[in-house]
Amino acid sequence: MTNQHGTLNVVVSRDRSANAGRTTLENAVAALFAERAGATVLVVPHLYHVPEDDPVWKKLAGLTGRVVFLSWLYPRPAEWLLRRHGVGAEGLLALHMGAYETAEQCFEAAAANLAAAPGTVTELSGKPSKRWYPVLDYSRCAKCRQCLQFCLFGVYAADEGGKVRVAKPENCKTGCPACARICPHAAIIFPKYAEGPISGDDAPPPAAEEGRPEKPIDFSSLAGLDIHEAIRRRSTILRAHQEREQAKARMKNPPEEGAPRDE
Repeated sequence: MTNQHGTLNVVVSRDRSANAGRTTLENAVAALFAERAGATVLVVPHLYHVPEDDPVWKKLAGLTGRVVFLSWLYPRPAEWLLRRHGVGAEGLLALHMGAYETAEQCFEAAAANLAAAPGTVTELSGKPSKRWYPVLDYSRCAKCRQCLQFCLFGVYAADEGGKVRVAKPENCKTGCPACARICPHAAIIFPKYAEGPISGDDAPPPAAEEGRPEKPIDFSSLAGLDIHEAIRRRSTILRAHQEREQAKARMKNPPEEGAPRDE
């Protein structure tokens, strides 16, 4: 189906928990876009958990025209997850279904100026499994390559131009967001993490979030070390950095005269 902006594709990514209320909302949203917006609607598994080589990604990358992506992820990680797989090159809008109480509200948030002709709904089956890996927000990434130096498990790689990518997501250690915590620009997202900005919520990059460095830390000395020595040295580098930052903070804000001092 087409509208004044060309073909419209709507991708509804199901919640992995199969919550009955969420499933009802997903189905209702899909039907609204097909019936009222003239959209080609694809209902897919939770895309964050779909393996890199699953045919679902090839199907989505082949879509032509604009893509509206509806999922249970914050819009920022949702957008960059799709862009990493080549989805939405002709226009992409990502919406978090959890932000709306009803299917009607979700539809209205995205459906302005869309065609009224009937569309179609197709459900794609995939083979999702529980996954944990970073998503990079290239609108914030400064190519400092700190994540590439910091990660000891080969998750990241860089091209000749210095652009870092998630090369081996399966190598990431489940539940560990350490690389996101030390990214100076909050460009690394773990969509299944409980709190922002690591979860990818819409908060702006923190100017001085506790524990997050303002500038890249040099981890280049970790290259070539065995994993145990690299972990030990990385901890030493982080500890030294934290001590320097604490000393700077004390110099900027010395205790008042007569105030108790730490011994």
